[in-house]
Amino acid sequence: MTLRQKISDIPLYLQILIGMITGIIIGLIALQVDGGDTFIRHWIQPWGQIFIRLLQLIAIPLVFIFSDKGNDRTEGHQ
Repeated sequence: MTLRQKISDIPLYLQILIGMITGIIIGLIALQVDGGDTFIRHWIQPWGQIFIRLLQLIAIPLVFIFSDKGNDRTEGHQ
């Protein structure tokens, strides 16, 4: 059994939880290391901001489209 098959056997919610806990631990360790705060501020934070902006870029049009579709549906049932 390959590593990919072993990982895919773990439920998705558990994979997400493991990733979150690992990220928190690595972040706490990075803050304790000399220069870790600067590293996080200049290298990690921009990627996080890009990720959040991309989520907003996707989420706002989806909410608008589905709310518009919902309004179309309710108008036909008067």
